[in-house]
Amino acid sequence: MSRLTGSMQRVAVALFPIFAPYAAAGARWCREGMRLSPDAREKKLLARLKKLVKGFRTRGLCSGPGFDRYGEVNSYADLAKLPVLTKDGLIELYPTLKRIYAGRSGVIARRTGGSTGEPAFHLRDRKLASSSIGELVVMLEVMGWRLGVERLCLWGRSDEIGASRFPPTVKGVLSNWRAFAGYALDESLMRRFYEAVRGSPGCAVYGYTSLLEECARVMLENGRALKPGAVSVAWGGSEKTLPRQREMFRKAFGTPLKDFYGSREFSSIAAECERGNMHINARYIVESVDPEGYTPLAPGESGLLLITDLVNEVTPFIRYEIGDLGAVDWRDCACGRRGPCLVNLHGRTHELIPLSSGKKVHTMFFNHIFNDYPAVQRTQVVRTGIADFEIRYVGGALDEHSRSLILKEAREMLDNASVSLTRTDRLDRSRSGKLVQYLDNTR
Repeated sequence: MSRLTGSMQRVAVALFPIFAPYAAAGARWCREGMRLSPDAREKKLLARLKKLVKGFRTRGLCSGPGFDRYGEVNSYADLAKLPVLTKDGLIELYPTLKRIYAGRSGVIARRTGGSTGEPAFHLRDRKLASSSIGELVVMLEVMGWRLGVERLCLWGRSDEIGASRFPPTVKGVLSNWRAFAGYALDESLMRRFYEAVRGSPGCAVYGYTSLLEECARVMLENGRALKPGAVSVAWGGSEKTLPRQREMFRKAFGTPLKDFYGSREFSSIAAECERGNMHINARYIVESVDPEGYTPLAPGESGLLLITDLVNEVTPFIRYEIGDLGAVDWRDCACGRRGPCLVNLHGRTHELIPLSSGKKVHTMFFNHIFNDYPAVQRTQVVRTGIADFEIRYVGGALDEHSRSLILKEAREMLDNASVSLTRTDRLDRSRSGKLVQYLDNTR
């Protein structure tokens, strides 16, 4: 323990003793990876990949001619020899994962977010969760947060933020954390959030980007704005941060809004430093490839993002198509870190659905209510009238009890609007091929 930093010592002590080394190792891997030269980083990550694939093949996963050549992967360019894991592939793989890990109490199922494509289930274990805690601390440090600084969060539900899944002692170590949760954003909630931030000088602020934008807009309309320095650092998550959102937040909260890129599959993928670079977690290999043939693209050239998780030893996330578009380029950053950074990220964007009562409902809510229904693969919300909505979904049939529970929760959130639930074979997509989360047919 003596070789750990003071902050990671406190994290390790708070964890169950058997998992503390994994949190420390996760932080060390992440921090050291952002100091390596290009050649050293590539050599280290590919060596880990070979070991990982070998273990998966032993368990009957990662089969096929592509993975027969895993030993030949000696450069990032050689990754093209390996297959790509799509969301459909993950759906097909999941029954095998369940069978292999049946009976292991430390293995849990987790659903992907699904807002960029086809939701699916995957597995993770406590070892991975512990390692992710250490990595999260380091990635938040990239943005300027430090252990002990209070975090105030504006989110959909507190049980989806992540910290709620940690033991109580870990929550205390990680943040002095307070959540202001509500998919339906009203002025009362925004006022309470603003007053809490104002009463906590030097705190950190984060949340759904569009919720933070709406809160900032209401603050400015009511003549409320915090002085620079009142908030030490702020970041948005679960959706791409747009320039207008950054500017509005800065005017209201007195500090820039940074971008934090993660997902349910991968946790903390990349974080924006003070110099504006999105540093990629050294736990991952991130590729940008051509959407047609999955061929690697040149540094800085935008394409489909494929992510390889070098820490998850339960689910083989190798060259996984996450559904976002972007580019990868090496940066020797003035912040002191070096390594690949995300460039021109085109990730998830969401809307707030306005209701006649004045509430605005975040479209991520509809992902939430389907989390407990594995038969549902992807969803889309369609507004057909002022108080009329249709929820369309692709997947298996739902029994009447499940349908009733889903519709009850949706109607309550939408101010008792008329809501129907329709099973379909196809959902509307944007010109880029991404699933459209919300359609307003009244416009």
